This record gives sequence, structure tokens and C-alpha cells, in this order.
Amino acid sequence: MSLPMTIPPIVLTRPAGRGEDLVDALRGKGYPMQVIPLLRLSPLPLPDLRSQPAPDQLIFISPSAVEFALSAIPEHWWQAGLFAVGRGTAQALPEPVRTRAMLPMPETSEGLLELDALRAVQGQTVVIVRGQGGREHLANTLRQRGAEVRYMEVYERLGPEPEQLASLRQVLQQPAILVVTSGEALAKLCAIIAGPALKACTLIVVSERLAEMAAPYCPQVVNARGADTDSLRLALDRVLKQRQGK
Repeated sequence: MSLPMTIPPIVLTRPAGRGEDLVDALRGKGYPMQVIPLLRLSPLPLPDLRSQPAPDQLIFISPSAVEFALSAIPEHWWQAGLFAVGRGTAQALPEPVRTRAMLPMPETSEGLLELDALRAVQGQTVVIVRGQGGREHLANTLRQRGAEVRYMEVYERLGPEPEQLASLRQVLQQPAILVVTSGEALAKLCAIIAGPALKACTLIVVSERLAEMAAPYCPQVVNARGADTDSLRLALDRVLKQRQGK
């Protein structure tokens, strides 16, 4: 697509080191892409799982969950039923097991719960690998279905550095396009940038749940329906095409 005469600032709010392929792809098309993380990820101590029996089902919530947990997962655990929330999460898995991972559509906890393999879990052990805190919907529903659910929390989320916060406020002196890929990042954004500055922006989010969360704070919300590079790039193309047509 041809670029609009004036492109607003485009800000990816993922943690540092995440989404470089998206940034490279968009900068290659001439988009003024900036990365201003709203969250920092810090590793938590990992358990020694070598003598622990493998769970029946092993669920990775994000690429970061895979990255931070990988060194602690013993070989026999990879024999479990394997699930990844999103194509990016599946791509982060080791190559020998990557193709076995089951991916939900949509790429959300709700999508996971629709998979046949997670419907009949009575008496099974399920381990959910994730960051500290977060939604309980997946675990609660699996417990209601009769599973024993344990968390393996491998990182914590910290707020932005002061200079990153200052950069974001500087950018938002004019309407911008903000790419937000998690509920935690969205909550942080709404807490630190409220009122007219946020309402003047366009938010690109990755699920219907995030779109509903964002709606009270920003009237212009676009659901990319996925956190992978292709989904976000297509959503951004749609936003810019709409602006070009105005």
C-alpha cells in the first residue's frame, strides 16, 4: 500500500527485546516505528523439576514464558500434551517439539478452553507456565473440569523506566497509534496516560477481551485478532489505509 502523506507516530509497547521482527518489517515499509516498553520482564527463581513427574498437559502462555522456563524443563516433560497461546509462543518452543504444540483459535485462554484435548481433563495434571499474576480464568475453568492445575511462574512484570515514561508522554503530545499486546500493558497504559491524550490515539490490540478493556478509555480500538507479526502488520495497514482515505 502507498503510505499516507503524514503518518502518525506508531508505538509498540511490548517489553524490550520482544517484537523485533514486527519492528523491522514495519520500518522496512517506511513506517515511523518506535518501541517504548510499558513493562519490563525480570526472571524469577526456577524450580528443580528433574525428579518431578511430567504433567499430563503443559501450557505456555507467552513467548516470554517459554524463554524464561526453557532451561528448567526436563526432557521427560516434553512428552506431555503441549499447548501454546499464539503462533509466537509456539515458535519460541524448541524445534523438536514445536510441531506438536496445539494452538487455539482465537489465540486466547478462551480459545484454549475450546480445544478438545482440554475439555476432558478429569483427573489430569495441568501445568501453566506464565508470568507472575495474570488472569485466573483458564486455571479456574480447568479445575471445574476436574483437573489439578499448578502454575509455574517464571518472570515478573515491572513498570517502565522513568525515561521510557517520559518518551511516551512526549510522543503522545500528538495523536499516535499504539500497539498493545497484553492486558497488563493495557492496564499500565490506562493508569499512566489517561484523558484526552489517550482518547486521541488509535489502539491496536490483539483480542476481543483487550478491545473491550480498552473501549472505555479510547474510542478508536482495532482488534488485530492475534499477536503475531502478520496479524499486527495487517491491522496497522488497515488503520493507515483508513486514515489515508479520510
